[in-house]
Amino acid sequence: PDATPKTYTLTANFEYEDEKGESYEAQELIGIPVNQQLRLETSELDIPAEVFLGEPISISVDFYNTGKARLSNLMLKLEGDFETQNASYYVGNFEVGSSDYFEGMVIPHTPGIHEGALVITYEDTSGELMEIRKPFTINAIEMPMPEFPPGFDPEGMPPEGSSKNIWWI
Repeated sequence: PDATPKTYTLTANFEYEDEKGESYEAQELIGIPVNQQLRLETSELDIPAEVFLGEPISISVDFYNTGKARLSNLMLKLEGDFETQNASYYVGNFEVGSSDYFEGMVIPHTPGIHEGALVITYEDTSGELMEIRKPFTINAIEMPMPEFPPGFDPEGMPPEGSSKNIWWI
């Protein structure tokens, strides 16, 4: 149950005689591929229900190799219809029992629902590409404008007709 994943080779030696009593010997190599269970676990993605346009949102995840074999060429990447920063993380070989952390940023520039995914790829012990997709949605809204008192100039100027020594804060 804890054998290293690879192909183990056995040598089979055959010795026999034919009906005339002549001796024969032969040798064969037998390959036995051993695969171990691969398992990559992740924490849940923590995404806010609503975000403001143009504001960077952190998408983070913890991940763990809880299987019985090393994962090769492990890569995490954010995909979606939004701007990204630090959107990919190449881990490389990820040993059994290891854990790590990934954090990338997404920035929505248009209002509405944005669909995205955290895509995790790695190769199993036979070189086959495996993929895990963790989809998410972001609802981007415009930042509300603050309400100012009547006559307030948002640039910091006092209302017309007031003393120049009074400033509204």
